[in-house]
Order: sequence, then structure tokens, then C-alpha cells
Amino acid sequence: IPELHPSIIYNTTKYIACSNCGRKFASERLAKHQTVCMKAAKSKRKVFDPKKARLQGTEAAQFASVADKNDQHYQKKAKKSNWREKSEAFRAAMRAAKDPNSAPAPPTERTDLVPCPSCGRKFNDQAAEKHIPRCKEQSSRPKPVTKGRVLKKYDPRKK
Repeated sequence: IPELHPSIIYNTTKYIACSNCGRKFASERLAKHQTVCMKAAKSKRKVFDPKKARLQGTEAAQFASVADKNDQHYQKKAKKSNWREKSEAFRAAMRAAKDPNSAPAPPTERTDLVPCPSCGRKFNDQAAEKHIPRCKEQSSRPKPVTKGRVLKKYDPRKK
């Protein structure tokens, strides 16, 4: 049986944390680790793209960029879901409707609507994209001037 070092038998080795990554190493191994750790911290690894690797060297590679553009074009923005607010408002309205003596539920302000800066009306995102430019253009137009005399409304009280 070979002789074992006493530090192995009793595990008296002191572990010191690396200043870069925080991992603990034996004091004699720490210097070697820190040189490697510094190099690894400086260089960033590229994110692996399996689609790109699979298409590389095939006939389909020439069409990949066109497909990526189409994918980006058709991706829709993830809408923030406010179902919880709507549910709470609905439940409050139902509770208020059950009890005839209670005050009616206060109307809730919809936060997902976009106000028009010209007319002040509120629209959902898609409708606001269409309405706001048209409303801005229409409000900036000069009012039509009527030629000749202006017809007044008939008022039977006046003669």
C-alpha cells in the first residue's frame, strides 16, 4: 500500500475562492485556474444557432435569409394580458348587481386603450394606428368657407 499524503487522509487542504468566478480551489491550484479564468472571462462565446448549422453547406442556405426576414415580418408583438383586471371588474359589477342597497360598481378605466391627441377619443392599438394620423390631418385642415350669404336656421319665435 503506497503512503498517502496526510492532507488527503484528513482533508486539511485550505480552499480559496477565485476572484473572477467565485469557485473554490486548493491554494496550489488557484494560480493556474486564475490565468485560465481570466482568458475565459475576456472572450464571449457565440450563441449556437442550430438552424444555421443545419443549413450550412446545403442548397437551402441561399433561402434562409429570406425566410428569416419573413419570420420577423409576421411575428406579432406579445400583448400584455389584463384578464385579471377585467375579471375583478366583472366580479365587482356582479356583486353590486346582487345587492340592491349597495352603490353601483364604479366604472373602470381601461388602461389598454390609446388616447388620440387630436380629439381625445380612445382606441385599441390597431385602431389607434389608423385613426391618429387621419384625425391629425383632418384637424389641421382649414375649415371650408361658404360663398355668398349664410343661411340661418328658421326660428319660429323670431320674425
